[in-house]
Amino acid sequence: MKTVKTLVLAGLSVIGVFFIYVMMTADYSSTKSNQYKRTGEEGFLSASSANVVVPVTQQDLDRAIELGVANDDLGIAQMVATGHAFIVPQNTRVKVIQTTMTTTEVRILSGDFTGKSGWVPKEFVK
Repeated sequence: MKTVKTLVLAGLSVIGVFFIYVMMTADYSSTKSNQYKRTGEEGFLSASSANVVVPVTQQDLDRAIELGVANDDLGIAQMVATGHAFIVPQNTRVKVIQTTMTTTEVRILSGDFTGKSGWVPKEFVK
């Protein structure tokens, strides 16, 4: 019985050492958590349409998401008309100003809105 217990403990020790080795040597550069741009980095806006709606504040982004879920194009148009959002073409160059768990504040670096900042879902910045 003692031999079985010793073998089990030895096996678990080997597995533990192997697990630690794998964790320390693994390449995480392609994992989802590292695919997002960090503060200070430059990237491009990419969404599923030809243009990207860029709300001015985080609250405006929350509202734009609500309107998008409701398929309320008129509501989005009203946000743009009242200055709560602006529209830039796909692949507009941006600089990341700050990030949260799900959103990114960007400064536009090219096009008609150069210098203006706004908020987009984190996955929009490539």
